[in-house]
Amino acid sequence: MSDNPYRITFMFIGQTGAGKSAVGNAVLQINAFETSESPDSCTAYTGPHENTVDGVIRVVIDTQGLDDTKGLDQSNVQQMVEFLGIVINGQSPKLDIGTQKLLKLIHVFFNDNNIWNSIFLVFTRWYDGVMTERAKQGRLAYAEKVRQIARECMGTDDANPQIPCYFVDAKEDLTAFDINTKNEFALIHAFGCGKQPISTKDFKVPDVHYFQIIREERNDFLISEEFSEDGMERIRTYVDQTRNKQITYDGVVSWSKWVNCSEPRIEVARKTIEVEEDNGVQIMQKEEAHWKTVSTGGFLGILLCRKASVVDYIEVDTTYVDKKRKVTTDFDGNINCGDWEITNQYKKKTRK
Repeated sequence: MSDNPYRITFMFIGQTGAGKSAVGNAVLQINAFETSESPDSCTAYTGPHENTVDGVIRVVIDTQGLDDTKGLDQSNVQQMVEFLGIVINGQSPKLDIGTQKLLKLIHVFFNDNNIWNSIFLVFTRWYDGVMTERAKQGRLAYAEKVRQIARECMGTDDANPQIPCYFVDAKEDLTAFDINTKNEFALIHAFGCGKQPISTKDFKVPDVHYFQIIREERNDFLISEEFSEDGMERIRTYVDQTRNKQITYDGVVSWSKWVNCSEPRIEVARKTIEVEEDNGVQIMQKEEAHWKTVSTGGFLGILLCRKASVVDYIEVDTTYVDKKRKVTTDFDGNINCGDWEITNQYKKKTRK
């Protein structure tokens, strides 16, 4: 419904030849739209017609058929956007690709999840005495398909809009409707009257090519690397970049090229080579005992001269080395130690 509580706006979308114009005439109760039994579309442009029925202004927007070969046409969408009402009616006995795309586009246009509570399905050519309740139950599966599209658009698995279904045999002769069809159109009218207006403050012009465009970023992306002539300095240039992930209305994903979104940042790193020394490292020790001869004393006043050998001192011969190695710190702060090299070897002798 619009801001005027006595005005209801319907828009019918669906495949070419599905009977949108006939349903529109039935809602208006006048022959406002040209109808045809031909499978080719007889609606040349998107346009509204209105009529007052039982004190309520009914406005109907009929649209060009959208099939899975033509997709979404730019001019069709522009016309439709001009005349979109608040209550959107979806009539599609077959949820063709074009209709599914258009449902997503309408969601983008309204930019309001509540729009899914204003969508219903009308199944046309429901011949009295031919179409059965069993066939009707089979058609209800299309409502679940619309709910799946709603969940995809809303980005949640919890969405469960009502999506009621109506079954009519809309004919060119408005006086020839059977009682069941009349009752279904009365229910459609009641459905529209029971809806609150959808806010228009968040409307945005949709992109007819892409259902979603998601900005992706990568920071500090390396675009160049250079080294000084001596190899001791590294110069790197970084930038932040962005690209778009593009999702079409039928789910095809593509990406735009990465483009720079910041000024280049230059990082200079230096490599260092230092010498580490370790001097006076003991590598070997040898001990040698030096003996001396001593005399022993007598016994019972009798001088007995005896000689014995005892350790005079121990000479310790120790070998030492001085050594060095290279310690390299690379551009990223990683440390690598080379092998030790002996630069000097010497000995020291001590006694104990």
